[in-house]
Amino acid sequence: MQSAETREARARAADAAARARDGAADLRDVQLDALDLDDLRAGGRRPVTGAELLASAARSRQLAERYRAEAAAARMKNAAEERAWAARDRERAAQDRAEALTHCRALAAMVQSSVQDSLTGAFTRAPGLAELELECVRASRNGGSIVVGYLDVIGLKAVNDSAGHAAGDALLLRVVARLRSLVRPYDLIIRLGGDEFLCVMAGIDIEVARARFSASADADGAVPVRIGFARWRPPESIGATIGRADTEMLAAGGSSRADAPTRSARVASRNGSSGGAAQ
Repeated sequence: MQSAETREARARAADAAARARDGAADLRDVQLDALDLDDLRAGGRRPVTGAELLASAARSRQLAERYRAEAAAARMKNAAEERAWAARDRERAAQDRAEALTHCRALAAMVQSSVQDSLTGAFTRAPGLAELELECVRASRNGGSIVVGYLDVIGLKAVNDSAGHAAGDALLLRVVARLRSLVRPYDLIIRLGGDEFLCVMAGIDIEVARARFSASADADGAVPVRIGFARWRPPESIGATIGRADTEMLAAGGSSRADAPTRSARVASRNGSSGGAAQ
């Protein structure tokens, strides 16, 4: 667009130059008339007749007309070329804007897909834990608390094996829909892995969180989950808090996987490495 504006400015300047040339042509008319008269007087040493004056003026007008025609042609040519270039520049600028918008939308989609789980809409692991760290910073600053719920979907692998992955996906969608109904819009839901989720609730008492999820489990047995809770307080690392919630979840209902005895330690170590203490 800057290039197009520059060319448009040059076209306006060409118009102004052409007008200046017209003025110069008019001035030359006057000068030629004077020169013709001087030549007649100097050469003949006699008075200039009316016919000679008329002939001189006619020649001057012819020259002036030629100059004006040349100036007009040059003006039209130069201005037309500049405006054509300006139009092409504007067209390229519009194409560039359209391509930039397309690229921005594609980048936004890529960023969104890296932040949001494509199936459930929950935070993916790394961005979700980063958000959790920020929640810890805020809570540490204002003296608040954070309750972390570690949730495991029971029997997801069995559903996938027996009814197919579409049925497993449907189960995960039901689980996340139920979680959203239990937490506030600004609470975090993070998908850690295939069947593992975190619910992060700031400014809530841990017993209130337990009661809320317990009542939901009693009311809806069609969403098979187990959950454990832990309250984060500085200077504990958030990884340690997640590990405590996972341990409570395992103690409350066991694990559907063969590696249940070592799973809690593995998860605590894995989460601890993703973020240090939130001071």
